[in-house]
Amino acid sequence: MKRKYKNIKIPYSYYDKVKGCCYYVYNNKYYNNIYDAVKDYLGCELTYHFIYNNILIEVYDLGQVCEYILLKGGFSIPNKYKHEYSLIEYQELNWLYKNINKIAFNEYYYQKPSLKYLLEEPISCYLKYKYYKLYKNCNYPKKVYSKFLKKEVFVYKGYIYYTINNILELNYYYEFNKPLDSGYQVHEHEFNLVINEVFYSLNEFKIDKEQEQFYSKQELIFLDKLVKKLKDDKFDSSILKRKDSYEEWKYLHDNHKYFKLLIYNIKNYFSNKKKNKEILKMYKK
Repeated sequence: MKRKYKNIKIPYSYYDKVKGCCYYVYNNKYYNNIYDAVKDYLGCELTYHFIYNNILIEVYDLGQVCEYILLKGGFSIPNKYKHEYSLIEYQELNWLYKNINKIAFNEYYYQKPSLKYLLEEPISCYLKYKYYKLYKNCNYPKKVYSKFLKKEVFVYKGYIYYTINNILELNYYYEFNKPLDSGYQVHEHEFNLVINEVFYSLNEFKIDKEQEQFYSKQELIFLDKLVKKLKDDKFDSSILKRKDSYEEWKYLHDNHKYFKLLIYNIKNYFSNKKKNKEILKMYKK
């Protein structure tokens, strides 16, 4: 483990430029997704039960339920366990089961990388090309283990997908916070993204009474525990929201003020470096 990631007390996310994907670290351990890191941080987890080929199965996230449905065996959620799912989750999973033989999976097409992307992330480009060659004839989603990424991924028609929902695009729906001034309701379509939002907007994060219908009871309890523990640990989300002045960069770029743009980029580089150190320090409190 890299020295700078040691002794992190709150789940921390980082982007690996070489591997081209996000990872998480907490308590001197690496994680492939935010949910697994947070459940260890909280000491509790979500559980989802269902019947598969007449056997009661217990899993710990909705993606695993979908993986069983993709196997095309018998599937049902007994009334006894319906409370573990929100109404929308329950409806979407049953819809998937009934339509699995005729569903059109989300599909990306491999494209040769631009020279700029090839120079910036050569290993990521090679990895995508390698998986395209290996799995371009894979006409049904398949879960494989990548030794390079050190995580399981899904492949379909030569393309890598990091989560099952990237292929299925189920219409899960989770509302939170108050509507924006535009009237647009803040929401996500994956529960893991709601967890990310708790970190990003901790002080403002709230699920109103009328929004609770979009979650199961256990999901509401899980999020409430996360909010309380982060506040107890004096986590400050405001530092994550500090943004660079895109307007200034755009003005300099569009008006061809390249010397000033160079100075701006240099200042911004050192500013971001300082900010990242502050952020990492906060995760180690």
